[in-house]
Amino acid sequence: IWKDQPEPPRAPVELQELNFAGELAKDKLVRLASAIQKDGATHAVLTDPSSIAWSFNIRGADVPHTPLALGFAILAADGKHQLFMDQRKFPRQVAVYLTQLADLHDPGEFEAAIVELAKNGARIALDPVLAAEKLRMLTEDNGGTVVLAADPARIPRATKNQAEIAGSRAAHRRDGAAVAKLLCWL
Repeated sequence: IWKDQPEPPRAPVELQELNFAGELAKDKLVRLASAIQKDGATHAVLTDPSSIAWSFNIRGADVPHTPLALGFAILAADGKHQLFMDQRKFPRQVAVYLTQLADLHDPGEFEAAIVELAKNGARIALDPVLAAEKLRMLTEDNGGTVVLAADPARIPRATKNQAEIAGSRAAHRRDGAAVAKLLCWL
């Protein structure tokens, strides 16, 4: 319908350094897999770019003024995670890093992956606030079960560890100093 739709953004994805993240992505993903299982699901769909960025310790520039890369993720209680993101965004180092955490797919394969999981009887956790109705329909129409549960990364990413707190303080001091210089210049 939208004939002159622009191409999706393709800003490069970068790794969030451990001294800012405070926790390895592989350890975060283990915690999230446990949370998925506790919710009674086999899989959880992440549609919030903030949750994907936090879970995989990556940052991007697809959204103006926000360090996010657009995509989707399907996290699995058994640890077989999938990340759906335009792989042209991945410098070699990022691609190597991400393949250790998840199977990488193009965004156009996301719906087919939901269908495949549903056909195999998956219990897919969808956040009722964030997930599109189409995901519920794809799951249920193909024999899967929808588990209504909050995004498993929402609370953990909001609970800052010491490295994240220190990083935000340093950024605040740096940005505050820059604003003060700008105001003095004006």
